[in-house]
Amino acid sequence: MPTIRPKIIVDNRYESQTSYTIDLDLPTSGLLSTLYLIVRARTLATIPIQDPYMKNLISSISLNQAGQDALNAARPCAFQADYYYKTGKFPQIGNRRWQTEGDVEETIPILFGDKVDDPYHYIDLAKMRDPKLSITYDLATKDYAGYSLWDTSYYPRFTIIANFLEGAGIPGSLGYHSLRTLESFTPSNLEKRKVELKGGRPIKRIYLWQDGTIPGLVMHQNVSEIKLWGDNEAWVPFSMESERFKELVRMYFGIGKATGSLAYVGSTKDIDVIFEEMEHVSVHEDADQTHAADIDGGSGRGWSIQFYKRTDGLIDTSAVGHVNFEFSGIAPWGIYPIDMAKMLGMDTLDPKQHAPVHVEIDFEDSLTAAYAGPFRVLIEDIATQ
Repeated sequence: MPTIRPKIIVDNRYESQTSYTIDLDLPTSGLLSTLYLIVRARTLATIPIQDPYMKNLISSISLNQAGQDALNAARPCAFQADYYYKTGKFPQIGNRRWQTEGDVEETIPILFGDKVDDPYHYIDLAKMRDPKLSITYDLATKDYAGYSLWDTSYYPRFTIIANFLEGAGIPGSLGYHSLRTLESFTPSNLEKRKVELKGGRPIKRIYLWQDGTIPGLVMHQNVSEIKLWGDNEAWVPFSMESERFKELVRMYFGIGKATGSLAYVGSTKDIDVIFEEMEHVSVHEDADQTHAADIDGGSGRGWSIQFYKRTDGLIDTSAVGHVNFEFSGIAPWGIYPIDMAKMLGMDTLDPKQHAPVHVEIDFEDSLTAAYAGPFRVLIEDIATQ
């Protein structure tokens, strides 16, 4: 039987650059099953920080060979959501208090199969040319509310833990999942956007992501219908109003939960609570005997934190404190899947079979311009070596 051997192949690597694309070398041999990128950065301590997430630091993660041929290329949120939809768990996120107070650490998993360490889907690194994991980051990136986030004197640290298949009895790889952004655009009012599923490889999932600038709004407020079709609309395997699509995602994937802690959070400011359709949101302050923290309403992913003085119960708008959080809901970061196996009863979608195949998104006229920000269509297909 094959065994799993985890290896640290990069540990706390950094470059003394505030904005950079860092190339991390991967081994030149081995059957790579699962990869974990662990990123640490440091928040500012002088102003309230609401969203010290790696989505506001890293714009691209790419597994590639010889600096070309992006095989898995997306933002960190996409890999985190993919991990959630495959495992039912949200990866580690938040402040690491046993180190420096402002250190924030996140795990960004990259799965090459249907689950962690899938023995049927892996990469044979010996068949790649100079394999690398490339990360593009910028410490000057601000959050959606325009706040500066990062201490630019501390350069982000990157660690890679890779799981390798070893031993006898390893089946031949059926290929590996490649997750990447197919198209990114800013929609306009009353637009019906058709995105062709190009590439020709069998598709496991399509991810739809309204990466808007107003976390208080949710996708079904902005999108009226989602449709998948080919053969000039003679073949329509999926057509659904977005409100019902949301419920379908809930039924198939249930409720997710993210827990962690954040330092230097300011009172009466919205915080991104990760899940778009909330079931439960809570925070509490445990590092300050003079204040208590609470969540005071919101919608979508934008909810407001408040600090109350323990002496008189009044809100302290000048307070900056440390909070532990627990957020639960559906659609992490507002990313929704069209899952071929679970939703359509097919293992993969072959876009050549009904070519050209499109995913169509119909946008409402009332909130599209207000939502702003890009709408991203990502595909996860199967690449072979």
